[in-house]
Amino acid sequence: MKNLFIILALTFCLTNLKAQFVTIPNANFVSWLQTNVPSAMNGNQMDTTNVAVTTHTYINVQNLGITNLTGVQYFDSLKALDCTNNQLSFLPSLPSRLLSLTCSQNQLTSIPSLPNVLGYVDCSNNQLTTISLLPNTIKYLYCSYNQLSNLPTLPTSLLDLRCYNNLLTSIPSIPSGTNYLYCFYNNLTGLPALPAGLLQLNCSYNQLNSLPVLPSGLSHLICSYNHLNSLPVLPSGLEFLICSHNNITCLPFLPPIQSEYYYSPGGPPVIDFDIKNNPFTCLPNYVPAMDTTLLNYPLCSAGNINGCPVTTTGLYEQTQTFMNVYPNPSNGSFTIELNNNQKQSIQLSDITGSVVLSQYMENGKTIIDVNHIAVGIYNITIKGSNSVSNKKLVIVK
Repeated sequence: MKNLFIILALTFCLTNLKAQFVTIPNANFVSWLQTNVPSAMNGNQMDTTNVAVTTHTYINVQNLGITNLTGVQYFDSLKALDCTNNQLSFLPSLPSRLLSLTCSQNQLTSIPSLPNVLGYVDCSNNQLTTISLLPNTIKYLYCSYNQLSNLPTLPTSLLDLRCYNNLLTSIPSIPSGTNYLYCFYNNLTGLPALPAGLLQLNCSYNQLNSLPVLPSGLSHLICSYNHLNSLPVLPSGLEFLICSHNNITCLPFLPPIQSEYYYSPGGPPVIDFDIKNNPFTCLPNYVPAMDTTLLNYPLCSAGNINGCPVTTTGLYEQTQTFMNVYPNPSNGSFTIELNNNQKQSIQLSDITGSVVLSQYMENGKTIIDVNHIAVGIYNITIKGSNSVSNKKLVIVK
């Protein structure tokens, strides 16, 4: 029996010698650890060698009022860390295998060296004035709502950069594979060359006097509230153009943008075409998204003031049918107004393409009853003898 006691005592001592306990200073983080890795915890002491710690891959401690994450550095296998909306003023060293870091909505004034395998970083809504060297593996960098006056060299792997609401005066060279650039609400006076693969650009609310050449595949351009005098050639597939509140006197040929409205609960509708609040006096061409105010502008000609170019005839000429639909959303009926009195067919189709209503109009204005049609998003198609126009309609009850 005595020998057995000695053996058990030695085993206990060896086990404790192997264990490496560290103090976790924050009570809220201690509580999370006691719930999620209980075998590693003894009060506020954590065994850094415990398998529950060394093999844990995901930590989500959102909204827990944590002020100190000391201890997270011992999670050797950690792949993702989300500490959104806490009271952190600093982060400890990060595990070397970390792939995703979300530390938004804190009080961080700096972030530690980032692991060289990191692919996703969201450090928005903090008090950062600088960001350290970025590993070349980062694909998504979200650093909006900080106090950044500059950015480090951007990694060649970058796909998505969101750096809006900062104090940036310039942006470094943008990698060739970047698809999304949102840099609005800064102090930018210029943009670097845009990558060929860029799909969306929002550079509104800056001090830009000009834009670089636009990539041919760009689908969204938002550049309102700048000092632009003109726009570069617009991509033929552009679907979203907002360039209001500038100093544009001449517009390039406009792509055939269709007017659509997007609705979000509790928010105002978002339009996809706005060129107003500019000093132009004529238009290069008309497009379906234009309302009656814009359709009253004349087409540019060689003799126009400001030297605007001769209009390019073709896809959309003045004979194109343009419609105004209101109210939209509709809760029982809506009115269609056209810019001509020719006989037109009207079709209303659902998102599957099935026609739910079909009729004609001849006087340029008609009221349509949709009380019998289900709530949803529909497409209105107006067909004349040589024109077709489309517009989205939202039906609510």
